[in-house]
Amino acid sequence: MNCCICGKDAGKYGHSAQPVMKGQCCDECNMNKVVPARLKRAPTKVVTLKDYVKRERKQKWSDKKIAETLFYLGYSDKEIEEAM
Repeated sequence: MNCCICGKDAGKYGHSAQPVMKGQCCDECNMNKVVPARLKRAPTKVVTLKDYVKRERKQKWSDKKIAETLFYLGYSDKEIEEAM
């Protein structure tokens, strides 16, 4: 299966590319385009980093993926470490 965003291999299942596009996307596009787009559309309710980490762990995200997302969003290594 090819990524509907960049055309690269999206693996056997891929990730939902909504709200960026309809279809499935690769890990890289999911992390760099889809997740940030979803966060921008999220309600403006203030969520602590620890609450965010807890919520994503319930969604079965790996700590590595959570840390990469937080780093991409501009959090420092220290802030990420404290939240984990």
